[in-house]
Amino acid sequence: VLSLTQVQMEDEDGLLRAVIAARAAMVQEGLDPDAAKDTIGFMSRKEPLVWDNGKKVTPVQMKKALRDAKNLMPKVEEPEVVVEAPKVTQRAIDANGGVMVEHPHDTAAVECRVTGRGLYEAAVRHTAEFYIEARDATGTRKTCGGDAFFVAIRGTTRVRARIIDNQDGTYKVDWRPPQSGTYSIAVSYFGNTLPGSPFTLTASTPLPYAPNCSVKGSALANAIARSTQSFQVSFKDKLGNTAQAVDLDVYVEPMPIAGISAGTQLAPEDGSAEEEAPAPAPAKEHDGKNHKRGHRNDEGKALDGVEEGLEEDMITDITPAPGEAESTTRNRTIRVKAVTPLVIREGEELDSTQIGYVQPGELVTVIQEKVSRGKVRAMIALQSISRLPEAVLQDGSPRRGSAPNTARGSAAGSPPTSPTGLGRQNAMGDTITSSETPSEPVGQSLESSSPQTHEEIAATVAESGIDGLAGKIGWVTLMKGGKKLVTSRVRQSAGSRRQHQQQWVRRMANDAAYHKDSGAPDNKVALELLSDPTGVGFAFGGIYPGTLHARGALFESHSVSYSIGLVGQYLLHVRLRQQAAALPGSPFHLSVLPGKAHAHSTNLPMQTVTGTVGMGSEMGCGVTISTADIMGNACIYGGAEVTGECVGSNDVTSSIVDNGDGTYYLHWNSERSGKFNVAIKIFGNHIVGSPTSIKLTSTTPDLSKTEVFGKGLTSAVAGIPSRFRLKFFDQYTNAALPGTTSKFGLALLKSGEKNKEAKVHEHTMVCVNEDAGEYEITFTANKDGVFDLHLWSEELDSRATKSERVPLPGSPFHLQVSPGAASPDMSFVDGYAKESRAVDNKHNSGKASQQDAANSTNSIIAGDTITMRPQICDELGNPAPLPDGALDVQINFPDGTKQDLNSNSLKLTIQSKGGLTTYDIRHEATHAGEHEVHLLLDGAQIKGSPVCFSVEPAAPEVKMSKVELPPEPQPLYSNQTYTLVLKTYDRFGNRMRTGGLPVAGRLQLIKQGVHDLTTLMPNNHSIEVVDNDDGSYDVRVTLIKIASTVKAFVNMDKNIPAQGGELPPVQLVFIPEDGEKPTGAPAGAAALAAPDPTGAPSFTASRPPTPPPAENQKQSISPSPAAEYQKQQLPEPTSSPGADGEEISIRGGTPEFVRPKATVAVAAETAKTSAKKTPRSPAR
Repeated sequence: VLSLTQVQMEDEDGLLRAVIAARAAMVQEGLDPDAAKDTIGFMSRKEPLVWDNGKKVTPVQMKKALRDAKNLMPKVEEPEVVVEAPKVTQRAIDANGGVMVEHPHDTAAVECRVTGRGLYEAAVRHTAEFYIEARDATGTRKTCGGDAFFVAIRGTTRVRARIIDNQDGTYKVDWRPPQSGTYSIAVSYFGNTLPGSPFTLTASTPLPYAPNCSVKGSALANAIARSTQSFQVSFKDKLGNTAQAVDLDVYVEPMPIAGISAGTQLAPEDGSAEEEAPAPAPAKEHDGKNHKRGHRNDEGKALDGVEEGLEEDMITDITPAPGEAESTTRNRTIRVKAVTPLVIREGEELDSTQIGYVQPGELVTVIQEKVSRGKVRAMIALQSISRLPEAVLQDGSPRRGSAPNTARGSAAGSPPTSPTGLGRQNAMGDTITSSETPSEPVGQSLESSSPQTHEEIAATVAESGIDGLAGKIGWVTLMKGGKKLVTSRVRQSAGSRRQHQQQWVRRMANDAAYHKDSGAPDNKVALELLSDPTGVGFAFGGIYPGTLHARGALFESHSVSYSIGLVGQYLLHVRLRQQAAALPGSPFHLSVLPGKAHAHSTNLPMQTVTGTVGMGSEMGCGVTISTADIMGNACIYGGAEVTGECVGSNDVTSSIVDNGDGTYYLHWNSERSGKFNVAIKIFGNHIVGSPTSIKLTSTTPDLSKTEVFGKGLTSAVAGIPSRFRLKFFDQYTNAALPGTTSKFGLALLKSGEKNKEAKVHEHTMVCVNEDAGEYEITFTANKDGVFDLHLWSEELDSRATKSERVPLPGSPFHLQVSPGAASPDMSFVDGYAKESRAVDNKHNSGKASQQDAANSTNSIIAGDTITMRPQICDELGNPAPLPDGALDVQINFPDGTKQDLNSNSLKLTIQSKGGLTTYDIRHEATHAGEHEVHLLLDGAQIKGSPVCFSVEPAAPEVKMSKVELPPEPQPLYSNQTYTLVLKTYDRFGNRMRTGGLPVAGRLQLIKQGVHDLTTLMPNNHSIEVVDNDDGSYDVRVTLIKIASTVKAFVNMDKNIPAQGGELPPVQLVFIPEDGEKPTGAPAGAAALAAPDPTGAPSFTASRPPTPPPAENQKQSISPSPAAEYQKQQLPEPTSSPGADGEEISIRGGTPEFVRPKATVAVAAETAKTSAKKTPRSPAR
């Protein structure tokens, strides 16, 4: 069939030839080809044959080929049966010197086999056994005995072996090594050694072997606080034989995270049972390797175990099995010790943030492992990091002659640490520098850990999972590149072990002393937790019978005793001390529950026990106590004997209710009021705080006997609490306290209003003297005025649907409420009001002024009066009087200046009318721009402050406006345009911000003398006014080819009669440009040039215009050709009064300066000062 599938078939003949060839091959192999047709047919269906063109061979074509091949080939005859002689193995022939064995059924040493554990492992003084299997020269096992095999065992001493013939071809060999050491076992048959002989093994001492030992007992999972607990340990050696007891390390650590114990895997999701390691078969042939036994996962892979001569493996195999995922997650808790520095990172990734490190020698609890190829990352609980030094080397052998190490990072096997910590690397290759090394270790040490902390972690895991442990867990690398960075072979320190043993002795002594005198408190018990550095009060009672009490005998199991004081969840470690190895299942998840209630640990609640007189269940008084055991752990079960009898009085009855959760409710009733002493006991002993006192009071006062008194009944201040008091008495005039069914109300009503359904005014009622039945009522009036203060009581029972208000004696009371102190938080000012004056808008003109007139109701014009009226209120909004000097008003002007009420800008007017007082603040606006008025009450601004408003300039005023000369120095040049600037102002000196005035300008010629024939014509001068829309106007003046002195007149408003809108003129002196002779000028001046045909003035600039002088700086004019020309043509200047009261300085009829009359005095004074400092220039 194989050949058939390898033949290429082009057509049916090729298929037939292939089938014939297959049948022929089968005949040669002694097979029946007819019986093979089914096989060929099966192959054609299982793996269909194909033609060269890729099409499949159909079953019909295959059957036809089989039928034709059968017809073409001759029939096969039955082969003759020939009995062959037995075949002797080649090994037997070689062992016989290469000659055929004459008797092949005789025993042949070379074919015999030796198997059994006794060839590879043995224990001192324990019988070891192995088996010999006899075979003949053909390799067939013999079925009878009688062979003489020889066994020789040599080693540290000679050992005799016993051979037992089983009469079935097998032989059992027993031998017992007297002492440990290496032995050689030689097995021969008539001088011929059997295969594998001699066998070498090492006989081990009969010490317990951790994986073979067992631990059982309920005390491994549950315990009662401070009670003696015990579990059973069976010590087995490496061969599974009972061994002598050895020292154990038994201790606990708080549960880092509620979960799984070491070596215990989570249950599979499908609910299948976990696979356990099978027990080794005694007769199974050993493979010569050291096997590990321990707990296995669902795939049967060992999780942890012990390898002979090596340390206990935390992870025995990190290579995934076939079909297993590349990464495996294992959830378990195991205690390991760092042998190299381990970097703690925030996440599983190696590039996550580093949060700390674990130094060599420190212990940490692993919670979860991530196993991948060649690397193991583990999640650790930061709270479980312990800085206790463990006296154990990396290989698990005890350290000899070395003191306990207390420094971090100096355990055996760790790299040397430099004083600064620089350049130190861990096994992961991370360099730990001084900046990365925290000043304090991460997490809490084992000694300072508390179960409460770990219970919080467990609760977090239960609620949010592992992801909810941010900040409580970290990640480290346990294995990298096949190299282990931690070891689980740790040994409890000698100091900790001694502390646990001393704790046991102390506890036994305390118990003996306490039971001797049970009525006396034992303070030494309370010190047990304080004497334990871990704070859990763990005590180790040792092993019984152990080694001492066994007296050399072997016991199948030993009892281990311990005791723990603090309730919580723990990991119970049980380890072989000498081997530093954990017993199977260790650490165990241990739950410690509280013991029975104890009087000396139970405290009475710090509260006053009070109640009401009466014998009903709803009357009287009671208290709930939470019991604790002798160690102070809160009890969670009931059953304790609790009593609470009254001392010294028979008028009080008591009852106790056991809640079943460790708490008890004690209740007392009496028909008499007063204080009583009660004794609360547990098992006949007083609890802490007993005896205590209880108080019973009356709750049924007689309202007709109520006394009401206090200042708050007649006068009050709005916003300030007022108080008065009530005294209640019962029908026997004894002080009484109102019960829970009594309700008191208060209302402030206007005179004449009914109290039937009035709204209750907010108030508080506090008892100030229980013994006297005195209460104090506090209320706060919100409004000022005269009110009726109503007081009443309401009694509501279960049958009544609506309570009735019963007035108290003296109600209602007449109450006078005065307003409170003025408050800036409640006082306010609501904007401003303005008063406009007609004079400011009478002559207002221009487009801006018209718009202002249209919006006069919203705009403030300079000259208007602004009025502000602040409302002074107290904290509750009631109008309040203003104390003297409490109100301060300040105005901020646009130029940055400030003024207050002491200036003329602000005026405060106070008026009182009809019991109301008003405060008016007036301000006459004279400054244009933004204003702010701040109103402050006792230094704090009131609401609405500051009041902001903007003032617009008033109408332009001719007398306040001015014309500015061109910036160029005089004399000016003809054929050039010069600009005069008209700046307009209102009557308060505020610069106008808009244009729109009908400004006009004109020039007036000043004759130089009787011979001056110059005349101003439209073609030799021009004057033009440009409105800048900002309150200024440019007046552009040009003299064309003439030189003369002119007056420039500017009229702000031509509609004002009698030239009332015209400003004082300014004089301008023009001289001809260089090389020109002006028309009408004296001889020697240039003649006027012909006018331009276009009508526009023609300019010939001989030099650029001189830049204007700096502001507020006098301009000194140096002599120039033009100045020299003028000096020659004009006579000396004379002084004459000008028009409109101006003073004009004239040189030959040409004015040199033009100043308003108002500035003559200032200019003269400035001139005098300048003349003293600077000599007058020749040009002047």
